[in-house]
Amino acid sequence: MDTRKPTSNEIVRSLMALGFRVTGVRKRQTVLENGRSRVSVPLRLGSKRRELQLKKQLETYFYQASDLTNNLHVEKVKQWLFPSG
Repeated sequence: MDTRKPTSNEIVRSLMALGFRVTGVRKRQTVLENGRSRVSVPLRLGSKRRELQLKKQLETYFYQASDLTNNLHVEKVKQWLFPSG
């Protein structure tokens, strides 16, 4: 499996596979919503702090996303969030 960090585009595509839809781009961030939740994905994951904030925000959605979705972007982001499993 590819162990590189996913790009912001791959993160956005994986969220779209989980049912989120893009509602806009503002302040260099892509904003996605799924009715209950809103996620902002920065266009660049430059700083460690920003990356950790995003990881913490995404963990809940991807932990619940079992093997129901057969999507390469989802699998790559899950591998990045949960490296051991």
